[in-house]
Amino acid sequence: MTTMSCWSETGVVVGERCLTVRQLGVLNGVAAGKSNSAIAKELNLAEQTVARHVGIMLIFARVSNRAGLVAWAFRSGLLSIDENTVNSGEPIQSNNIAGSRM
Repeated sequence: MTTMSCWSETGVVVGERCLTVRQLGVLNGVAAGKSNSAIAKELNLAEQTVARHVGIMLIFARVSNRAGLVAWAFRSGLLSIDENTVNSGEPIQSNNIAGSRM
């Protein structure tokens, strides 16, 4: 059996995929319903960088849209309704997930 490790000590392994802390921050923004522009401003990134991170995570999750990405994150244990946090420990808006019908 092969064990996968992230290239960065600050990443998290999900199945056979590795997400960085930066990607988890972007995922936090996506889960909160924020636009790429809003996420970029919050994380002090270029909007294109946020879009690239979202695109990479869509490929990892094998989904075609942001809603699918958030659903995948819940299934993978990266998001939790109970704790209201993304695995990186950053809070998300509870009102954004309370209205979801997943």
